[in-house]
Amino acid sequence: MESSERLALCIENKDWDTLVSILKPKDFCSDIPRTLCDFNKLLKVAELLTDNDFNISEKIKSILLKCLANSCVNGYLEKAYVPKDGEDISAHKNIYKFLSQEVSKWSEEGPYPFHINFPYDGVVRWAIKTIADYASTQKRLSEDQTEVLRLSLQFLCNFFTFAFNISTSTNADAIMEYIKDQNFKDTIIKLVGHDRAPIARAACAYVHNMVKQLFKEFYATIDKKELTAELIKSTISDIQAALDTVILLLKEPNYLKDIYDEISIDDRLYLLDIIHQEVRSFVYNEENKNTYWLPIESIEFLSDKFKKKSDLILKTVNSELNNIEPTEVTILIDILGVLTSNPKLDECKKLQEDKSLLINCVYLLKAIHMVGKDSNNCFTPLQKLSDLALHTKTDCCNEAEDPNNHVCKEKIQNHPAFGFKASLIRVIGNLVHKHEKNQNLVRENDGIPLLLDCCNIDARNPLIIQWTTLAIRNLVDKNPENQEVIGKSVKIGVVDSAVVREMGLTLHDEGEGNAIGIMPLPKKD
Repeated sequence: MESSERLALCIENKDWDTLVSILKPKDFCSDIPRTLCDFNKLLKVAELLTDNDFNISEKIKSILLKCLANSCVNGYLEKAYVPKDGEDISAHKNIYKFLSQEVSKWSEEGPYPFHINFPYDGVVRWAIKTIADYASTQKRLSEDQTEVLRLSLQFLCNFFTFAFNISTSTNADAIMEYIKDQNFKDTIIKLVGHDRAPIARAACAYVHNMVKQLFKEFYATIDKKELTAELIKSTISDIQAALDTVILLLKEPNYLKDIYDEISIDDRLYLLDIIHQEVRSFVYNEENKNTYWLPIESIEFLSDKFKKKSDLILKTVNSELNNIEPTEVTILIDILGVLTSNPKLDECKKLQEDKSLLINCVYLLKAIHMVGKDSNNCFTPLQKLSDLALHTKTDCCNEAEDPNNHVCKEKIQNHPAFGFKASLIRVIGNLVHKHEKNQNLVRENDGIPLLLDCCNIDARNPLIIQWTTLAIRNLVDKNPENQEVIGKSVKIGVVDSAVVREMGLTLHDEGEGNAIGIMPLPKKD
């Protein structure tokens, strides 16, 4: 007896124990072309799943869903069954039951291309309805129900990835109507951030594949704000499919602009952090030599956001301002620092042509530098490395010699202004790299003396000397006018740096234009 006949007998007798023993999901993974027996076997599985009269258990539903999901991978393609002339199937409640009866009359060259196709439409409708019903229930799902929900999502994921082609499917319009249903889309969004990880993973995988395969149909009417919020929620829970989906969406030209101001500030910061990490990994990968994965529209959008919000960083001088919004500016400047670091890429060249960005950076640096000189605040340079030594907040504050002028070490490193000045100088240096107009623009706006004045050790801004030195180098590269400005600079003296003294060294100027040497401090008796 063939396996399809044994399966039919189990269904007829409702012998579910035997059915479970003979039904192996891995048997449905074979490549096409497939036999008439394979086709009939899958018909029986689809019939049993979609016919509610059988009233099967959740465990059996799970097995059937696994079989159907496996049949999609490197297997059947969806194709509707078209009745023959004079054939009336409207009286049949279940198309799969009808076809099971008809298959016995077919030869190896039947009226339907069963070697390569299968009418998945009924299973798709069943899966969508099941997902909607289970997701809307007020009661907590049992483990078996959770598994059915997960596998229903997995089936749809496999189906739309492997078994469905919108351009060739004879039933494409009907199937697309199911998934474009707004209620179903809202249900999927809710499942993306589900508190049960297996369900969230399956929902994220489904959304990822829909965005990748059917972006226009799926994305046009979906609630982008809620989808982004739920994806970020699952990304924080270490669901890789959620992160992959966010990155996939970020590749779309209008996505960032559509959702940026709509999502919460916390989600916005997390999204910016994702962008920062991704552009860093991209730009520092030598194999990526052509273009960034981030669209130029999004890069320009981020640049504009920085220009509009950059003055928020100055307001951090007053402790009354919430640190969250200035943190947004901090991440934006870090992103721009990476995006402008490879002059060979078109995106970097595009930012170099944005004169308003360079002017904004120069004047913001000037404002920060002046504020830092006015009083002891978050922009005042720290010239003692010990000011950032690792102590507890309590020890740090209790041991302060002057409590009124003391700044807590913990607050220094967690403050949005920490490292901001150095990042700003980095962007300026990148924007003037081999760009004569930008080099001249910085000189015309008194940027060269400003940068020279910033070239001091500052524990609040790690690597500020290195970034400033690089910026000066880029400013004078093949630019005689800028070289002349520096050449006419007059040395006033040697800065007495507390950082250098803390290292047990001192700077010694021999005078009369001789070099400055580093000498050890005299030992104390």
